[in-house]
Amino acid sequence: FESQGGQIVLYEKVAVGEDDFKTVISKIKNENADGVYFPLVPVNSDIFMKQTKEMGLNAALLSGDALIPDVISAAGDAAEGVYLTNISAEDNAVSQRLLQAYQKKL
Repeated sequence: FESQGGQIVLYEKVAVGEDDFKTVISKIKNENADGVYFPLVPVNSDIFMKQTKEMGLNAALLSGDALIPDVISAAGDAAEGVYLTNISAEDNAVSQRLLQAYQKKL
């Protein structure tokens, strides 16, 4: 991210099972972050999204494969517009080259 010109303005950790993200969200707002990557476990993700909406956080929300359909449903309209990543690749020449390049770096 940083090698492509991005800047990490805040790095926070939360405990599994945390259900009050208001302090963290306030810090994010104070930093005027453009985006927030929140790789939380499913039981935390819907609460986090709801609280960002309640507190008026105007940053793009990004998450990973823990953002499962049940979490999206539980978050309701707070999940609208959230970006997520998931690993999926067809077995073809391009994916094989990527795999080989990755394995060389290990």
